[in-house]
Amino acid sequence: MTAVRETWILARRTVLRFGRSPELVVSSVAFPLLLLVIQLVVFRHLVEEFAGGNYLDRLTPAVMLATAIFSLPVNAVGFFSDLHDGILSRFRSMSISRGAFLAGRVLGDTARIAATAGCVLAVAVPLGFSFTTSLPSVLGFAGVFLSGALMFSWLAVFAGALSSSIEAVHSTFGPLVLLAYFWSSGFIPVAAFPGILQPVVRANPVSAVQSAMTALSQGGGLMRPVTYAVCSTAGLSLVFALLARHIFDRRGRAETP
Repeated sequence: MTAVRETWILARRTVLRFGRSPELVVSSVAFPLLLLVIQLVVFRHLVEEFAGGNYLDRLTPAVMLATAIFSLPVNAVGFFSDLHDGILSRFRSMSISRGAFLAGRVLGDTARIAATAGCVLAVAVPLGFSFTTSLPSVLGFAGVFLSGALMFSWLAVFAGALSSSIEAVHSTFGPLVLLAYFWSSGFIPVAAFPGILQPVVRANPVSAVQSAMTALSQGGGLMRPVTYAVCSTAGLSLVFALLARHIFDRRGRAETP
């Protein structure tokens, strides 16, 4: 069996396991939709008065990214469980490559995130969000989002491999999830943050991806935001992938008699 086929089978397994948990499906879809509606109702007038424009044009990409950000602990726990519930030993007995095991998990999680984000977009359009750019820009919008989702999927795998317990996953990465979302330019404009936080908000990869998605969907300068978004997410994905593979290989050597 080739590594590509192994990756596809393991990715399919991840998606099917998610689909067989109605509670997880409902919560994964309901939370970002609730976040979209609440933020739109509470902050729309304030942000539009401060920055102008349509708040939904800024908020929709941010909430789409929230499907990746807030799924990080769930995905990390899922990978942690795969490492400790015996399924990994069965896979090893079948000579499935370690790289396929990691890539399959990431691909499955990314596909699930994309489906959830599609639900957010489907609700945002009737509320007033629309694309004002060409088809290539719309495709770029999807591509930049997927690059962000892939980054958070690799981070989740790294977190699951690194953590010593399920509780450690939540205690370590729970605050990171909140900071990544709320200290970004998707929630409110960078200029609305205190001066000391503005460099942090600008450097946040979530801000980069949100800014690029907004430019690709509404028009404006593309080179800088898209380049920064792609480079930052690709670079971080590579770092998290290498770290996850290192920890995973080290764990395998430790368990080998």
